[in-house]
Amino acid sequence: MINTTLKLKRLFDFQRFERNERLQSVIDDTESRCLCSLSDEDLEWVSAAGEETDLKDKKDGDGNE
Repeated sequence: MINTTLKLKRLFDFQRFERNERLQSVIDDTESRCLCSLSDEDLEWVSAAGEETDLKDKKDGDGNE
């Protein structure tokens, strides 16, 4: 069974050569909703190490920042 990431990579490769209008509209819609810059405030919640942060601790100022 092919995982979702591999399916998406294959679709984007397909789109690069075939220029399918229907697929392009899905890509454009997704990019307009998902590809935005994060604000400095939003970046506080991102962990490059993939560690989970307790949101309650972060809001109370008790978390390890």
